[in-house]
Amino acid sequence: MNMGHLRTVLVLFGAIGGTASAFAADLGIPPIPPPEPIPPIFTWTGPYAGVNAGYALGRLRTKVGWAGRAGYTAADPAFTAVLGHTSRDRGGFTGGAQAGYNYQTGVIVLGVEADINALKMRRDAIAFARYANGETGDTIDAAMRSGQSLHWVATLRPRIGWAVFDRFMVYGTGGLAVARASQRSLGFLAITEASAAPAQADTAAPAPTISHFGTMGRNGSGYRFGWTLGGGAEFAVTDQISMKGEFLHIHLKARNVAAASLDPATEGVAFGARNSSSAQVIRAGVNYHF
Repeated sequence: MNMGHLRTVLVLFGAIGGTASAFAADLGIPPIPPPEPIPPIFTWTGPYAGVNAGYALGRLRTKVGWAGRAGYTAADPAFTAVLGHTSRDRGGFTGGAQAGYNYQTGVIVLGVEADINALKMRRDAIAFARYANGETGDTIDAAMRSGQSLHWVATLRPRIGWAVFDRFMVYGTGGLAVARASQRSLGFLAITEASAAPAQADTAAPAPTISHFGTMGRNGSGYRFGWTLGGGAEFAVTDQISMKGEFLHIHLKARNVAAASLDPATEGVAFGARNSSSAQVIRAGVNYHF
């Protein structure tokens, strides 16, 4: 084919294309729109903040004990040990707020989260004891009550997650925990002096007399530290809003509380309590991703 024939063919095809376009326009057929851009793949990377609410089941343990004066021993140590140690589960509503940051690499999501939640729990322990002086026969009857309350708990935890799908992630978490707690204690004792033997056999022995009666106690509040461990799942409803469900076990370190004498009659008799606590938290939350 020579150049003249080639030019003729190109002109013919151009004319056909122009005629087809004009014909399609005459028939009202709209032109094919260009393809829409592919939306970006969702990523968990970035800061977030949100709120949560749920149920907390806590176990509060309180041990109480007395130390007698010199020369006195516990008259019934088994009885004292049983009533001096109580443990009870307490549950209730918990709610608060959280904030954190995620970084996604592949399907792995690394992050850190801090939260603070209200946690209202209270437990008291009551114990009784009798101490006897083997030489004089004098006895000390003591009773005490000690309790603890938790007001709120905060955690700081790294998280490691797996993006099962782009918008659905499961994760494990664990870290530090701190709680605000108050403790209170109050006790009393009565010292009963043994009476001397009667001079004559037919003379009744005088009744023992209570020579001292006193009280002791201490109230205070402070921070309790511990650790937490748990896991959960989170789903991104939109690019900015996600919802999560989470379980945390929180364990707080035990703390000793010593009671102070409130009057001279209690000098030389020590009273102390050891309080420990833990909680299982199940909660749901919503986060806003910035």
